[in-house]
Amino acid sequence: MRMLEFIYTGDLRISNATCIPLMQIANQYQVDGIHSLLSRYFKESMDTENVCYLLEEACFYEAPSIIDTCLKFIDSNAENVFKSSTLKFVSSDTLIKVLARRTLEIEEIKLFECVYQWCQVRSKYLKDEQLEQLKQAQNNVDEVDEDIPMDEVANKEAPTVKELFDQVSQYIQWPIIDSVDLRDRVEYKYPDLVPKKLLLDAYRFHVTGELSKDLMAFGRYYSSSWKFDPKKMGTTISLSNHNLTVSKQANNTSSCTVLGDKIFTKIRKYYFAVKVDDCPTTSYIMVGVTDPSTISSNYNNFLSHNQRGYAYYSYQGSKYHNSGSATYGPAFSKGDEIGCLVDFKKKAITFFKNGQNLGVAYSDTIVPPLAPAVTLYSPQDKISVVKSPKFAKVRV
Repeated sequence: MRMLEFIYTGDLRISNATCIPLMQIANQYQVDGIHSLLSRYFKESMDTENVCYLLEEACFYEAPSIIDTCLKFIDSNAENVFKSSTLKFVSSDTLIKVLARRTLEIEEIKLFECVYQWCQVRSKYLKDEQLEQLKQAQNNVDEVDEDIPMDEVANKEAPTVKELFDQVSQYIQWPIIDSVDLRDRVEYKYPDLVPKKLLLDAYRFHVTGELSKDLMAFGRYYSSSWKFDPKKMGTTISLSNHNLTVSKQANNTSSCTVLGDKIFTKIRKYYFAVKVDDCPTTSYIMVGVTDPSTISSNYNNFLSHNQRGYAYYSYQGSKYHNSGSATYGPAFSKGDEIGCLVDFKKKAITFFKNGQNLGVAYSDTIVPPLAPAVTLYSPQDKISVVKSPKFAKVRV
């Protein structure tokens, strides 16, 4: 009946009791519209207790929009999600989807501890499930053998904590864990848990900076959806495409800046990217970050004209700060994607061109608050927010 309701009206009444069956129906009949409605429903009803169960079901029923909704929620609530009672429902394959994300907001040492906790609850859950199946099978046998050691059989059939950990351990970024924590909170506390090669390669990275091909060390960063802010821009630019695109007004050649609507305030990593949709052969575009309170009095200027503005300049690829320039990277132009990584923990800003890490541009004085910013100059200039940015591996 609910399927017919959706087909004829486009509306669907969803509740906690019907969301999973509807997911199954949507998968069986390939009705993408139901997935979209479910995704919207989950955004409103999702919490740290139900997200693990919902993610596992979404993976099983191959519902990409719902999977994405769940993963983004986990990004922002990782530590609390790993403490939930539904963690045991998450399979190894599903957990790997979580661990592989660059946007997971949690310290890597805490992530390791959470993964170990998952191994414990998952192993117990699978053993209990196996034991229940054995009991049911035994009840179906006419002659019951009371001597069957069901607990022992269940323990053998279900994976151990170590076996579960081995399935996911390579997705923890061991090199970005502090060397003291590696020793005290990993190696000494759990001497037989982590493969020795992973630990040795992580220690080697701390000493030499050389990264084994078996290890991931791109770091994790915060990347929320953002747009250009129509209340924080100069007078000679205009916004379009739901404030995702900024253009310079015709017949006007002067620097003009627009800020993003997200302000980076917490001590963590942030990453964003924009694409140069159009510009002259010789362009004077700037991409970077600035303090909203510092630039607010003068958007009709370039973003790095003061001490709190940090930019990557398209012309000759220089970096620009406090009205001064210095050699940095390659020039950029039409078609290029420019990314910016702000790491408040290390007090550093790094830029990327088409996913390629250009190295640290600014360090030492980088503190919040900062916001994404773009400066346009020529009438032809046009830049758009990149929703799914390229991101190369970063050695951190």
